[in-house]
Amino acid sequence: MVTTNVHVIYETSGTSTAYQKPFKNDLQQLLPIEHKPRTGRIIQTTDQLPKHDEERRCLNGNDREAAIEAHGYSALDSTCEIYLGSCSDQFEEDKTQDCLTITVNVTYTGGYALQVNGVTWLQNAPTFFNENGTKYSNEDGSLNLTAQLTTYHGADRVGDFIGYKFQYTASSGQMMVTIKDYSPQPYVIFEQKYLTKTMKTKNSVCPPPKYPPVPYLGTCFNETISGFPSFLVQQSSKTKLGFLSLGGKMFGDFAKSTGRFSDSDIGVIADGMRSGPLALFDETGNTLLIAPFTKFMTTSLWYESGPSPRLSWGIMGGINEVPADYTSSTIVITGSGINKAFETYGAILRKFYSTDVQRNSAIEKDRTIHYLGYWTDNGAFYYYNPEKNKTYEQTMLDVKQNSVEQHIPYRYLQLDSWWYYKSKNFEALKEWTARPEVFPNGLRSNETVYAKQNGGSYTFVKEYILSLPNDQDWLNIQTLFTGALQTELNLGETWLTQMGNAAKTNGLSLQYCMALPRHALQSLTIPQVTQVRVSEDYLLDPLQWKIGISSIFAYALNVRPYKDTFWTSKNESVNPRYKGKNEPSPALQSVVSTLSTGPVGPGDKINMVNKTVLMRCCNDDGLILKPSKPATAIDKQIIKAALLMTDGPQGEVWSTFSTINGLPNATFGIVLVSDLTGSYNLHPSDTGLSFQHARVVSYQSPLKWSNFDANNTLQLSGCTIVDFCLYYFSTPILLQSGKIVYILGEQSKWVPVSPQRITKIEVLPDTLHLHINGTSSETITMNFIVDDKLKPVTCTVSNNINLYIDAVKSVCSNTPPTSEAGRTSLYTNSFILLIFSITLLF
Repeated sequence: MVTTNVHVIYETSGTSTAYQKPFKNDLQQLLPIEHKPRTGRIIQTTDQLPKHDEERRCLNGNDREAAIEAHGYSALDSTCEIYLGSCSDQFEEDKTQDCLTITVNVTYTGGYALQVNGVTWLQNAPTFFNENGTKYSNEDGSLNLTAQLTTYHGADRVGDFIGYKFQYTASSGQMMVTIKDYSPQPYVIFEQKYLTKTMKTKNSVCPPPKYPPVPYLGTCFNETISGFPSFLVQQSSKTKLGFLSLGGKMFGDFAKSTGRFSDSDIGVIADGMRSGPLALFDETGNTLLIAPFTKFMTTSLWYESGPSPRLSWGIMGGINEVPADYTSSTIVITGSGINKAFETYGAILRKFYSTDVQRNSAIEKDRTIHYLGYWTDNGAFYYYNPEKNKTYEQTMLDVKQNSVEQHIPYRYLQLDSWWYYKSKNFEALKEWTARPEVFPNGLRSNETVYAKQNGGSYTFVKEYILSLPNDQDWLNIQTLFTGALQTELNLGETWLTQMGNAAKTNGLSLQYCMALPRHALQSLTIPQVTQVRVSEDYLLDPLQWKIGISSIFAYALNVRPYKDTFWTSKNESVNPRYKGKNEPSPALQSVVSTLSTGPVGPGDKINMVNKTVLMRCCNDDGLILKPSKPATAIDKQIIKAALLMTDGPQGEVWSTFSTINGLPNATFGIVLVSDLTGSYNLHPSDTGLSFQHARVVSYQSPLKWSNFDANNTLQLSGCTIVDFCLYYFSTPILLQSGKIVYILGEQSKWVPVSPQRITKIEVLPDTLHLHINGTSSETITMNFIVDDKLKPVTCTVSNNINLYIDAVKSVCSNTPPTSEAGRTSLYTNSFILLIFSITLLF
C-alpha cells in the first residue's frame, strides 16, 4: 500500500520558495480514510535529488526528525522541498520502493501543474469566466489578475490546509480561485468563488430552451461558463498515462470509457451534463482522480478540442446568472491504485457531508437489499405482459403461489410502471392509483399517505408495519429534457433534496435509476438513497451484467449497486416483448447479482425458475448471503483496457472479500472472471487485498485446492460468459495447538463465507467454533482444511435457528459451546431483521 501526500510550492520573482506548515504528530487523525500513514517523512528534491524516480529515497523516522530540526519549518533553502507522507509497506522491508507524491507547482501569475513522483502529469490550461455573453480568459489577457498570489491557513471538515488564492476581474464581475493544500493528506481542492453577482454568463450564441423540451447535448448547455481547474491534454514525456472516464446514465456506466490520455482518445469521454469523475493512471496503477467536491448538480467537465485540447471543470453551460458568494469546488486525489483512489474520494466526501450514519441505518432497514425478491421491470417476463386472459392482479398472485409450491423464498414483490395511470404523450405518471383493469381489487399499502394515521384525510385499517420503496427512475431524461434543470442554478439540488426529505418523512428508501454522475454525487447529501442501478436494463444489452467498474463508484459513495432483474433459465422467449431473446448464462447473472451486495431480483416466468441457480444466493429464508463489499474490477483490468500494451487481463476480472469482524490474519476472498480473451496469471497483489498466503479453490472444483501466494499465481484461462471462472481463497488460521485451519465455508453458495451466515467465530487453543445463522430445518454444509485434510461438516438447523460448528472435531450442535477456557470471540455484525422498503410482503 502506498499512501500519498500533497504539497504546494510557488514562484516569486523567479526564485523557487517552499512554504511548509508545521509538522503534526497526529497525521493519522487528520487522514479520513482507513489507509493512514504510520509516520511523516521528508523527501529531498531538486538538485539534491537524483534525476531518476527510482533513485528517490525516503528518510526513516530518525532521519526525518533530524532533518526537521536542521531545516526548520519555514525559510527553507530554495533547493529543498518538504513533503509529509509515507512510503509503502514494502519499503519498510526492502527500502527500494518509492514514496508516491503529488506536487502542485503554482506560479505567481496563476499557473499550476500536477506532478506525480516528480513527473508532470497535468499542466494547467487557461482559467476563464463568462460574463455579458463573452468568455474572459487569462490566455488572451481579457481576464485580469487583480490580486496576485496570497496564502493563508485554514481548516474545514476534511482537515487543515494552506490556501493559495488569486483574484480576477472579467468585465465587471470579480472572481477568486483558490488551491487548498491538505498535505500530508492525499488531495488538493480547487475552488472558484464569484465575489460579485455576474450576469449573462451563458454563451452569447446559446439559444433559450424550447418547448416541448429537448435535450441540450452537443450545444452550449454541454459546455461550462467557468474553468478552474483546467488542464491541457498532452501526453507526459516521461510516463504513459491512461484514463477512465465515468459518464452518462446508470451511475456513469452507460458512457464510461478508457483509453490513452491523448487528444486522439480523450475525445470519447462523456462531458457536459453527462460528465463524471475522471481518473488518470500510469502502468503501475499510480492514479490521479479529478471530480466535483461541491455543487454536484451544477458542476460539469467540458472537453474542448482544437489545437490545444483541454479539460475544464466549472458551472454547467446553461446558467445565465451567478449570485455573489457562489462557490464550487473540484478535488484532485492521488492513490496507489484506481480502486483506492475512488475509495479515498468517497471517504473524503462522506466525511465532509456526514451522512454515513443515517445512510447505514437506512440500508439496514431496506428489506430489498437484504432479501430475495421478485421483479417486474424491463427485462422481466411479466413486464407489461400479464398471463394470457388474466389480470395483473391474478398474475402476481400466481407468481406468489408458484413460489410457495416451489419453496422459493421471495420476500417482496417489485411493481414496475405498468399499474398506475399515465399521460398519453410521454407515458409519465398521471395518477398514483392502480388501474381497475390491472388490480380489480385495488392496491393498498398500510403506509399510504392518504391514511389519517399518516396525516391524510381517510381512515385505513393497519395491521402490519410495511413500507413502500420508491424506484426513482428516468433521472437522466428528467434532467436532460427539462430546460429549467439546466438553466436554474439551484433547482436540481432542491429537487433531489426535497425528494429525499419526503422519503424520510414517509419512512421510504430510494433507488436511483438511470442516474447521471451528478445525481450520484448529490445522493451523498440524501441518506435515504440506499441503492442504485449501475447498468443498462436487462435484455437491452447482452453485456449489462458488466458492473465491475460502475460498482467502484457506488461503493465509494456507500450505496448498494443493483444489476437489475434477470432470468434463471435460458429460454423464456415466448414473451412477445423479447422475441428471440434468451439468457446464455443464468448462473453468471445470479452470481453477479449476489456479489453486487445490492438487491437480487429475478423476473422469471412461472414454472421457469431454476431453483438450483437462484438459491446459491441465499439461505432457505431468502436472506442474501453477501460479501462485505461489492465485487469490483481489479486495477489491472482497467489499466489493460486503457493501455493495451501493458500486462493485464483482457476481460472481466473482479475481486471482493468477506470480513468476519476483525478475525486476525484471515482473508476470505472471491475472484470472478468472465469474457476473458487469452490467459492471465493473477498475483495476490492484483486482488487489492493484503495477504501472504492462501488456499484457493474454484467454483467448478470446490474440493480441490492449491496455494495462492507470491510464488504460486492463479492462471486464468478459458473463462467465458457461459463458462465463467469463480475462485475462493482463504488465509490460514494458526491455533495454539499448532493446527492450521482454512475456512472454505459453504461451497453450495456463491459466497461461501458470508457475515450473514457466520455471525461469530471463536478461536480456541485447539479448534474453531463457528456460530451459524440459519432458518428452521435448513441443512448447511461447511468445509474446512485442517492440517491439509478436508473436513466437511453437515448440520441441520433446529427450531431455534442457531447452529454451532466445531471445525476441528467436525461436529455441530444446536446448543452453544460450554467451554470458555482460552476462548477469543470474534463477532460479525449480527443481522437485524427490519420489515422495511418492500412493495408486497410474502
